[in-house]
Amino acid sequence: MLFVIPFLMKGLTKVDAGAHGSTIGFKIIILPGVIVLWPVLLKKWMKNLKHGGTKAQGNTERTP
Repeated sequence: MLFVIPFLMKGLTKVDAGAHGSTIGFKIIILPGVIVLWPVLLKKWMKNLKHGGTKAQGNTERTP
């Protein structure tokens, strides 16, 4: 739980830009997944912070 609460409050939008403005209901739904996958999510969050990103970056490549 030491990781889950800060992640849901701050880190979620850093890892997934689509979660910006998410409701408490959504956060409750993803809670079990965050508990199980916390090492992966922590790594993604730290990687994003290291690269200076404020939000998750989607696929920006365009194909003709």
